[in-house]
Formats: sequence, structure tokens, C-alpha cells
Amino acid sequence: MPGLSFGIHVGPQDTTIDELRRLWRFADDHGFDWLSVWDHFYARTSDLIPHYEAVALLAAIACETRRLRFGCMVFAVQFRNLGLLAKSIVTIDHLSGGRLEIGLGAGWHEPEYRAFGYPFLTAKERLDQLEEGIQALRRLLTEDAVTFQGRHVQLEN
Repeated sequence: MPGLSFGIHVGPQDTTIDELRRLWRFADDHGFDWLSVWDHFYARTSDLIPHYEAVALLAAIACETRRLRFGCMVFAVQFRNLGLLAKSIVTIDHLSGGRLEIGLGAGWHEPEYRAFGYPFLTAKERLDQLEEGIQALRRLLTEDAVTFQGRHVQLEN
């Protein structure tokens, strides 16, 4: 069916890196169009469940697969400096030969924010951060030098 694609989303992991690698290669070898991971620092139910960081996973997926498009569903803009995230995105996209997809979100899991020292703002404030983050990241990925002075995001050159 034209326009229809199939993929696999890997949310809570509770598994090993070797098992994840097998899943990524299976998806790549068996006609899946895309694969996504989520941007959480630990599972919803427990911080004791094995759980891997999204940027590092995407770099590994880039190196373990050949044709599969992949990305993060979605990066919470509050969790990373956007300049550093842009550098990671460009690097991973080069590693993969241009197969990386990007999704951004406002974040929602308050205990995770608290555990990692991020302020958990109101929904409106997080959505405002998301809007600024989209503007800033788009510029970081398309312009040579970016200065951005927003309420939530500040970048210089």
C-alpha cells in the first residue's frame, strides 16, 4: 500500500544490549521501514529496570543497521542542551548515511525530571520550551552559526 510504512517502537527495555541489537538487525533484515526508541532515563515503573540512554542507542543503531530509518520518539527538549543535541543528531545522521529521523516533545514524566534535577514546569511552560526548542534546533541544523535568545533557550554562535 503506497505511503504506508511499518516500524517497531522500543519503549521500556528491561533487556540487554545484545537482545536490542538482535531486534534492530531483525527489523533491518525483514523489511521494516523504521525503528524508534524513547527518550526516558528509566522505565515508568522502576529505576531499577535496565534502561539505556536514547542518543547512545541511536548511534549504535546507526552502526548496526544498513537501510532502516530510525529515530527517537521523542526527545524531551528539557533533557539536553540543544546545541549538544544538534551535534549528536548531525553525527548520528552521518554515521547512518542520512537515515536518522528526529522527534521533539515537551516531556511529561515528573518523577524522572525530579530524579535527574530538571525543573518540572507547568504544561504551558513545557510547551513554550518545546516551541523555542524546535525553532532553535531547526536553525542549528540548517545554519552555520546560530545566536538564539529565547526565554528558555539561549545560544551564542
